[in-house]
Amino acid sequence: MKFFGHVWSSRPSIGETLGGMFVWGAATGFCMLADYIIWRHMLPPDPMRLVVIFAIGSGAAAPVALWGVKTLGRNNKHTAFAASFVLLGLGTIVLTALTFAFDFWWYFSQWHGDIFSKLWLNQFFFTFASAIYQFLVSGLLLYLPFGLVALVIASLWASWRIMR
Repeated sequence: MKFFGHVWSSRPSIGETLGGMFVWGAATGFCMLADYIIWRHMLPPDPMRLVVIFAIGSGAAAPVALWGVKTLGRNNKHTAFAASFVLLGLGTIVLTALTFAFDFWWYFSQWHGDIFSKLWLNQFFFTFASAIYQFLVSGLLLYLPFGLVALVIASLWASWRIMR
């Protein structure tokens, strides 16, 4: 029970949660857009849609990562930095991939079979799987190099914030 009490007492405040969601979501959305403009010298066909997908996915990862950092890195600044880097990085990738997959599925659902039928479940699964694969192959590149710099800065900030 002591562990669960520690986890519960480590939860971030509402201000930290909302601030983290907004700042990290805006930072990753900006990093994605800057990378696209600088390295590809053009904008995607619907740039705001991609910015929103990246911002929602990473914004949803921020409070979960912050809670994990506050739970794991309470006593050591190096542990806090490592926990922040890993949890925020993986959380951002996973939740942005899921956000992308839901958007992908929403677009293709108009051509799917009747809801909850065997065909629909098959189409649902493979639409999600292909969307996540596409995100991992091409979407992760949009985080580099600016997203990695933002991740290091955010991890340093989170570890500093935990240890003060």
